[in-house]
Amino acid sequence: DGDGGVEIKPPAIGSGIGETEGPGGGGGGGPRPTPSQMMAMMGTSPRRVFTSAIASTGIALSANLFGVTSSLLTALPEEVVEPTGLDTYFPRDGFKRVVARGSPPPPSLGANGLPSAAATGGGGSKCSFLIPADWVADTSLALAQAQ
Repeated sequence: DGDGGVEIKPPAIGSGIGETEGPGGGGGGGPRPTPSQMMAMMGTSPRRVFTSAIASTGIALSANLFGVTSSLLTALPEEVVEPTGLDTYFPRDGFKRVVARGSPPPPSLGANGLPSAAATGGGGSKCSFLIPADWVADTSLALAQAQ
């Protein structure tokens, strides 16, 4: 340039900020800190990092974040998922399971006039079926259970 201005050159590749070449290297940054040193600088510990990772994974799975839980349930066979009841809360392959419970049978009286032990164990009929995942509930089932 003939105007006497200062020429500004971009930095050379490989000489960026924070890049080091290890001990004795010419990078100017010295050796890289170990993970333990980095955690100490941040004021945290490996236990805290592990606990945070486990907690965030649990929250993501229970909230079905990005459909991850539904994808995991779809990957498992139905014989594994149905007994757990997870498919009543999270859609599996586009469907949710609805469990309808009937009224318990009337208790039978024993020889002493009190309900027998077999009748006090609960009972009642139970059936389950699949509805599309975007349905909130089956209204005809809700009306039948209310009556």
